[in-house]
Amino acid sequence: ALMKAAEDAKESGNYLTAVALFNSAKALDPNSDLIAQRLALCTYKSKSPDPMAALLAAEKILIPLNPEITTDVETLGLCGAINKRLYELTTEKKYLVKALDFYGRGYTLKQDYYNGINVAYLYNVAAEIANEEEERIAYRFFAKKIRLEVIDLCNMLINDPNFADRSDREWIVLTLAEGYFGTGNMDRYNKTIADIEEKAAAGTAFKGSFNRSSFDEQMAKLKLIL
Repeated sequence: ALMKAAEDAKESGNYLTAVALFNSAKALDPNSDLIAQRLALCTYKSKSPDPMAALLAAEKILIPLNPEITTDVETLGLCGAINKRLYELTTEKKYLVKALDFYGRGYTLKQDYYNGINVAYLYNVAAEIANEEEERIAYRFFAKKIRLEVIDLCNMLINDPNFADRSDREWIVLTLAEGYFGTGNMDRYNKTIADIEEKAAAGTAFKGSFNRSSFDEQMAKLKLIL
């Protein structure tokens, strides 16, 4: 019951409520990786008491999950997200390097679309601050290469007979849209976005605010650097 209420609060963007509920769940099941992951996510999303403090608190929550050696793609993705935001707040390159490492490991280990689309984005960020033209070319090459791989992966998942049963189908379609945009395939991007909007309006899928707000936030940043 606590987990259901916490997930509902997260989807609605009520992150402080979600944090309180996940903390209550954690008290009942202190060794659950899933609860720790959700708690870390909602902690940094809450931006409370301020964005920096929230990110550092979320990072601390994940320490028992051994992020430096884990093969869990969810933990790696969360650590990547935290360090990506730490870089955006501070512009300290060490956080960008760590974010690339976490997302990169998550993608390499499991061909995980979420980690893949984010490491591609960060390669474009790295290209923007690179001092040498050769570096910029290399980073942009890797960004495009990974996005093309992620597009193929997302389409494979969408065409799977069991796709409708997946709880992450909205993430997959949004990731596909970002992949098309990042590779300059605007026709496919616009068609994918139109399909998302149609399903959202019909109330059949893609109703949660959490996934779409995260997508819109990253797309706004991506449009500035491509």
